[in-house]
Amino acid sequence: MERPPADPSKLLASWDDWERGEITPGRVLADLKTGGLRDVLDHLAGPDGAATDDGVDAGALQARWMTWERGEAAPGQVVEDLQRGGLRGVVAHLAAAVEQA
Repeated sequence: MERPPADPSKLLASWDDWERGEITPGRVLADLKTGGLRDVLDHLAGPDGAATDDGVDAGALQARWMTWERGEAAPGQVVEDLQRGGLRGVVAHLAAAVEQA
């Protein structure tokens, strides 16, 4: 079964809910997973783990995300690391680009 395409607007809405304290770290990670964040990070990082145009290390975000997907890290720490790594800005940029398209 093919996964639906990522929806940056839904990813951003869920992230914002977490930042406002409305949902738990585990819930935001689950929402990001079903919303296609892994595909987004895989695409942005590419085979070389490249940085985005605004200097965010997409490879580092992807690597940290995978620690959660593999069950190697607790949700709270992963979400905090993604926040420090600039995930919100990446998702906001993608959501804005989709809106303009």
